[in-house]
Amino acid sequence: MKRILMTLGLTAALTSQAAAQGRTITVTPFVGGFIPTQALGRIPILSAGSQVVNILGEGTTTGAFGGRVMVSGRGRFGVEGTYFFSSSDLRVTVGPIATVLDGEVQGGSLKGVYRATNGLTGTDLVVAAGLSGVNHRGRAYTYASDQFDIGGVLGAGLHIVMSEMVTLRFDGEAYLYSWSATKALGSRMQTDVLMTVGLGLKLGR
Repeated sequence: MKRILMTLGLTAALTSQAAAQGRTITVTPFVGGFIPTQALGRIPILSAGSQVVNILGEGTTTGAFGGRVMVSGRGRFGVEGTYFFSSSDLRVTVGPIATVLDGEVQGGSLKGVYRATNGLTGTDLVVAAGLSGVNHRGRAYTYASDQFDIGGVLGAGLHIVMSEMVTLRFDGEAYLYSWSATKALGSRMQTDVLMTVGLGLKLGR
């Protein structure tokens, strides 16, 4: 979590510097959905007999919210920082029986953004790539370790200009990282998808 805050702090510093140089700063609060695409693997939980056992677990698809800060110049390139929060619970399975435990997932990214269209129609397609951090927290992960993971992120979006200062944004991102409940259980590659809609507010030109 500290690393996510450091990333957002760096983004804020870049934003401040960009404002002084006359660049465009866009702040975008968003809502959307968080979609884990595969099981996390075996996770230690407390059984009914008060023993810690390793059981197959997977995150649940649920809503998400957060915000983005993008700094861009007159060209097609920009830099964007993102933070999101999702109350994604953990579903654990023992034979035919499945139980849902309370959990949450927080994440952030710092990425380069490229506008693939010419910016003259008011509707732009953008692509992005960079570094990400994902943190699993909550009661479901009480007996897990190494819950913060550094990885990569790939994204694309459709941005529709509503006015000189407001842009409607539809964005999708894939967070790619290696996660392990404990070192003894090994790690598995994960791909979590974040689909969002938000209004981008320009703070400078």
